[in-house]
Amino acid sequence: MRERPVALVVLLFSVAASVIFWSQLSALAPIGQIFWLVMTCAVVAVIVAAVIHAWALDFLTRYTRQIGVELPDANKESAFGLVKAVLGQVRQERQVNDLMLRRVQSEQFRLDAMELCLNGFTFEIQKEGHEEVVLRQISKQINRFFRSPLATIESNWQVLLDEIEPRYHAAVAQVIRLEQVFPSQQSIVFKTRRAIDSAACFLQLTVMQHPDVANGAAFAVCRDVTDLVAAREKAEQADSAKSEFLATISHELRTPLNAIVGFSRLLSEQVTDETLRADIQSIITSGEGLHVILNDIIDYSRIQADGLRLEVKSFDVAEMLGELHKINSSVALKKGLEFTFLNEMTETSCVSGDSNRLRQVVQNLVSNALKFTDSGFVQLRLSNSPAAHHQLELFVEVSDSGIGISDTHMRTIFDRFSQGSRSIHRQFGGSGLGLAISKGLVEKMGGRIDVSSEPGVGSVFTVRLVMPMSSCVDKPAAARSAVKTESLHVLVVDDHPMNRKLLDRFLSKRGHTVVQAEGGEQSVELANSERFDLILMDIDMPDMDGHEATRAIRAGDGKSQASFICALSGLSDEYNRQLSTQSGMNRHLTKPVSFDEVDEIASMLSARRQMSATKSTLQT
Repeated sequence: MRERPVALVVLLFSVAASVIFWSQLSALAPIGQIFWLVMTCAVVAVIVAAVIHAWALDFLTRYTRQIGVELPDANKESAFGLVKAVLGQVRQERQVNDLMLRRVQSEQFRLDAMELCLNGFTFEIQKEGHEEVVLRQISKQINRFFRSPLATIESNWQVLLDEIEPRYHAAVAQVIRLEQVFPSQQSIVFKTRRAIDSAACFLQLTVMQHPDVANGAAFAVCRDVTDLVAAREKAEQADSAKSEFLATISHELRTPLNAIVGFSRLLSEQVTDETLRADIQSIITSGEGLHVILNDIIDYSRIQADGLRLEVKSFDVAEMLGELHKINSSVALKKGLEFTFLNEMTETSCVSGDSNRLRQVVQNLVSNALKFTDSGFVQLRLSNSPAAHHQLELFVEVSDSGIGISDTHMRTIFDRFSQGSRSIHRQFGGSGLGLAISKGLVEKMGGRIDVSSEPGVGSVFTVRLVMPMSSCVDKPAAARSAVKTESLHVLVVDDHPMNRKLLDRFLSKRGHTVVQAEGGEQSVELANSERFDLILMDIDMPDMDGHEATRAIRAGDGKSQASFICALSGLSDEYNRQLSTQSGMNRHLTKPVSFDEVDEIASMLSARRQMSATKSTLQT
């Protein structure tokens, strides 16, 4: 009212007039009565308007406060201003809502486009009650993969299992029921019964749990991975074909290589002319070099395919490195190099690991050092850190004063087929796989290999391994003492005539009697009819392979049922060695066959025969 003085004057005048009107009503003329009646109605109208205004102002103030709308204080002193402010706020909120709606529609369009690009569908998983699970917000793209209507799937999601191969039912149900989602998501691949474009359909279901675990909800994405599965299967088939090719080429290369090296060694024993013997030794060295390259290719392929298995046993690492030093000393002596071995172990040198693979790594490093060093020294050093938790950290260091490695080639020195430069390859030869294989073997054993080098000064390769401490078993005296080899009755089984002829010539020169068999079936017949002390059995034969022939000999009651059977194979991996053992073979030799290993087996069998004869004499 303070803001409207005219209204206040009218109100006061109307009140006064009303009082006079009602007190003097009978004395007034009709026109006066009408005038004062109008004044009275005006008073009532003003009072009613004031009451309504006050109520409206109070109601709107409390309502805006309840809905959380803050208005300027200037708008709170009049109902009209308050209504105007509320309408302005409503208009603003509507604009915001329209903007949000457009954003939601845009986001929905984006999600739909993503689903199309995703080549799949999405849905939400919600738990109703304690155990019941329902699917909500299922995208329409699901009908590309499942025939069931959306309404049916929402009411009972288990109808999807009818369109999935039975072997995946349990896994899919476990994921949808959110029984196991670690740590917050889980993904599985399953196959539907329905075919798409005449091809099997593989789907990948990924479930992401709601951040509020108590909410019991999750968001799921299911996408078509048929092409990925097909690509994986194709890669596996290619890897299998590669492995089969390597096995075949290994056998086909080792067979003639076995004859070249073997006959050259026999010829070297018979020739007295030094010039001819040197020529023959060149043939043997070249054959052995080819054998090393073949082994490098196969080992690298196994490492790449993660098909290499370690053979863990106890061994003395210092003794093993000492033997390597002795073997390579002759090469250093010929080149006039100082080759030393330093054993700086402060703990026991007996550890548990794959001694053959560690020997292969160190031998490769030592061979490289001797090959790339023309003058100066090559040093092999063994050291360790203090033992902890029965674990020993070993350091095998090979240093030299050779040509060194440049910084450019240092970055690729452990890559396959890497030899620094083409001039180095032309000068020193080699396959360029040695260091790549060494790195793969060291990492397979849980270690690492490092190198530091300076061109013209030399290089230092360091192998770091953490290996469990162990106790070494002393070699029995019988194994160290020389035993006179007696004549043995030997059966040589091989489908290649050159291999049979080589072993026949070698064994005959050692004083053994030899019987030849061209295949597995003939070997079984001979083993059943004759008693052989030793059977040298080829593995890859056309009629009956060596493993099958060995099982037939062991299963029968022939005279050679308990004979010593040794496998002759072009494959030396752990898997094929296990196959030989499982079939009943006593030993597995790799072609080209080492005459020293055959002599070792013959000496062992002779020692057994002598011990058996001695026991029989004592008993009688």
